[in-house]
Parts: sequence; structure tokens; C-alpha cells
Amino acid sequence: MNYEKIYSDLINKAKSSNRNKKEGVYEKHHIIPKCLGGGNNKENLVLLTPREHFIAHSLLIKFHSGKEKAKLSFSLFQMCRKNSQHKRIISARQFELAKKLMSENCRGENATFYGRKHTDEAKLKMSKRMMGEKNPLWKTAPWNKNKILGPLSIEQRHKISLANIGNNHSDETKAKISKRHSGVPKTESHKLKISKKLLGNIRSIESIRQGADKLKGKKQKILVCPHCQTSGGITMHRWHFNNCKFKINENK
Repeated sequence: MNYEKIYSDLINKAKSSNRNKKEGVYEKHHIIPKCLGGGNNKENLVLLTPREHFIAHSLLIKFHSGKEKAKLSFSLFQMCRKNSQHKRIISARQFELAKKLMSENCRGENATFYGRKHTDEAKLKMSKRMMGEKNPLWKTAPWNKNKILGPLSIEQRHKISLANIGNNHSDETKAKISKRHSGVPKTESHKLKISKKLLGNIRSIESIRQGADKLKGKKQKILVCPHCQTSGGITMHRWHFNNCKFKINENK
């Protein structure tokens, strides 16, 4: 089907009707959309009914591709949102269509923000704009407050596992996570939760081997027990520091 011809016929029919906003409910439409470089000049504008306007934008998506298609899909979805200028009544089917098209076409390299990053200045502005009472969630309780959430089912765990296959943190992300947690001591309740979670878990031979390979060739940090001055590796915590017999005798 020649969607471009159908679009041209729709525009030409509207142009030949000599429409006037005072004589009906019409909306201005850019024949070449602004997102594709169209201007506000008279030759590029035409009056369409709200229904024709929606159809026109739907047709534009049909005969464009790539980033142009993504921009037009986003434009159609924006039409389905209420604003001060156009108080359209959008049907559930129209909204579903617009949402589906945007979801399908605005992905990967065609996404609006693909390959871009917010500057520190932009991040600061966004942070200030959402602070305190300006935040729409101001004084709103978290959704999970006072709720006891059960453990994830085997099916849920499997879905999460499949979704994360091949997703590895970059060295930059790893460094950020490490810096954020560096020097932050775990509370006793946190330690107890970790202990309970690991209780009864037996590491596979493969897991042990991977851990050993990761530490191979790396020098251990030398620790010194403050009670008996014995030095050694990380395993010293088992018999020294809080468990040191000299400390126990001192407490007696």
C-alpha cells in the first residue's frame, strides 16, 4: 500500500477545502514535520480535523524509517497527551497504537538519548528542580513500607537470571560501586542477614576454583592483631582481633 500517496491525498484535500478555524474545529499540521526540518511557513501548514491530524501522523510513520520513524512515533505519542492547547479526547485504541509504535521504533540507536549523557550542570539543575516540596512524591510513603515481601519464586529468579545474561559492569561502574562501599562498616543486623542467607550453602568446586584464580598472584593485605601483635592474612579474623585469646583473658 502506498502510504505516502494516501498522506498526500489527505493533505491536498484539506488544502483545497479553504478551511477556516472560525468555521470548525481544526488543528494546524506541519506537512513536513518540524522534527524532520519542516518550518512554520504558510506553505508548510494545513488545517486538519483532530481525526485527520491523528491519521496524518500515523501515515507519516508508515513511509519513514530509522531515526526519522522514531521521531515521528514519539510525536504521535505526544499527540495522545493532554495539554493547554489541544484538549483532545483520545480513545484507548489510539493510545495503545501510539504507545506500541513508540515502544517499537524508539529503541537502541533510534532512542532520543542514545549515546548521550547529562552534564554535571544539567544533573545539578534536575536535582534542584526535584528537591523538597517540588518533588511529586514529597511526603509520599514508599510503596513497600511496612510490607513483608516474600522470597522470589524459582520462575522469577530464572527470569532475572536470563535478563542479566551477558550484562557485565564496566570498570568505571565497578570503581564507582567500590568507592561508594569503601569504608562503610556493615551493621550487626546486616551481618546477621548475610550469615543466615549463606547458612547451609555449599560452594561448588568450580566456584572455589574461580575464586582462587581471581586471587592468584595478588598480595594479601597484612593485618596485625592489636592484642597479641600477630601478623597475617585475612583469615586471622577467625582466631585474632575480637576472637583473640589475649582479648578474652583481658575481659576476664
